[in-house]
Amino acid sequence: RFPEHNADRVLAQRFFVDAPQEVRDAVGDRLHTVDAILPASSIDPEVNDDGELVVLYPGGMRSPYLGLEYQEKYLSWGVEVVSEAMKTADVDPANFVAITPPQLLGSMAVQAVENFGGRIESSVTDLGHLLREARCLVLAPGIEIMLEACAMGKVPHYIPAFNGSHIPQLMAYRHA
Repeated sequence: RFPEHNADRVLAQRFFVDAPQEVRDAVGDRLHTVDAILPASSIDPEVNDDGELVVLYPGGMRSPYLGLEYQEKYLSWGVEVVSEAMKTADVDPANFVAITPPQLLGSMAVQAVENFGGRIESSVTDLGHLLREARCLVLAPGIEIMLEACAMGKVPHYIPAFNGSHIPQLMAYRHA
């Protein structure tokens, strides 16, 4: 999309597709595309194809329009889907890790994970150790987590978009 301000320089993270030509023409030489911004764990990672964790990551879930009630319903739905799938596949609940944003630590969804036998991680800045040990990744389609998973050779399963920015990211990922 077009920058909202008359900036001297516009940095855009590369994400499978280039900016539309009309944007590139309008921004001109002020547009600078950078490669994926990834944590150190994604660079030259140790590949592990024998991981056992089932990781649910609903994203940061921050939105000025979607309140705490919607966030909890979204997380609760994801927890229910993953825990039911694990029961069906006879996967040990101790292998379930839900990465939750801090604002949901006191939620019923977090309690559901713990009651199931899984564990909660929160305020994790580098997900590399969890992604590396994952047998299965169930993720919100945020740009960073998509790129981190791909860099580690993992094929994520995506839950429905949490917010509007996830939709074009999913489209670009599919197109690529």
